[in-house]
Amino acid sequence: MRQEDFLAMKREVEEENEWRYRPENVYTRDGKALVSIVSTSDRQLKQAIKQAVDMIGGVREALNPENRVLLKANFNSDDPYPASSDLGFIGAVVELLREEGITNLTLGERAGWPWMPTAHVLEEMGVFKFAEEIDLPVIDFDSGPWMDVKLGPKAKWWSKVGYHQSLKEFDKVVFLPCMKHHFLARFTLSLKLIVGVTLPVDLQYMHADYILGKTDEPMDM
Repeated sequence: MRQEDFLAMKREVEEENEWRYRPENVYTRDGKALVSIVSTSDRQLKQAIKQAVDMIGGVREALNPENRVLLKANFNSDDPYPASSDLGFIGAVVELLREEGITNLTLGERAGWPWMPTAHVLEEMGVFKFAEEIDLPVIDFDSGPWMDVKLGPKAKWWSKVGYHQSLKEFDKVVFLPCMKHHFLARFTLSLKLIVGVTLPVDLQYMHADYILGKTDEPMDM
């Protein structure tokens, strides 16, 4: 997508609400979040993922078979792994969740605006073909419908932000981030994955915000 086309996009939403998705972190001990690290030298991905999750309590600690689950990977561009999610890794996660009885799974994604449309990125990366092979539905978050979610009194930069309306159809979100840096925001992993479900127009305000006047207090501080 050309920059002029991106900047010319109109901000259109269908509703404004106070929808929230912030379940309690069940993977804690003594008030601190649990983290596990597992390495594998022979790409036994499912085994390694299961071991990592089991070390902090297991899949069923957070998910159950009744849940409608959105899988949020990282296909910001059509650059190969490790810049984008590895299809083998996604497949291993899907297989593991299904073995745990969690079968209502959907992959959702939107690319960064320089690489949009997202459908082109997903086609180039082989995501559509792969998802069809493993019977995994895919949502393209390029177009709406969109909803404005009020952020509450503690919000620092905005009073609301646009999210894809389909988020209300899911009970849980499983983030599948890549370990990489971001040269503008200085942080990434799952912290930045949620940007891929926001209204594309709002991306104009999310990258340090230097251009839009907050040079004394950039958004990443």
